[in-house]
Amino acid sequence: MAMGKDAKDIAKYIASGYKGKAPASYVACSGCHGTKGEGVPYAGPKIDGYDIANIIASGKKGFIGKMPAFKTLITPIQEKALTVYLQSIIK
Repeated sequence: MAMGKDAKDIAKYIASGYKGKAPASYVACSGCHGTKGEGVPYAGPKIDGYDIANIIASGKKGFIGKMPAFKTLITPIQEKALTVYLQSIIK
């Protein structure tokens, strides 16, 4: 769970309407799905058209392999911030 400065930064990010800098947990996504969610060949598909919140929480088995669940690794606030940020970059 985020504490101190991290919690304040997350709260500020949420209050700003999720604009600007990506959440720290975004790094885990971009490695396989690209910086704009466009997908990376043989690593991860484009994220457009998926239920992002559910996949972040539960993971997903696909043709390339299995994406791990992040529910136990990030807080609900971080999960929401990450979901909204990802949705914003694929539009």
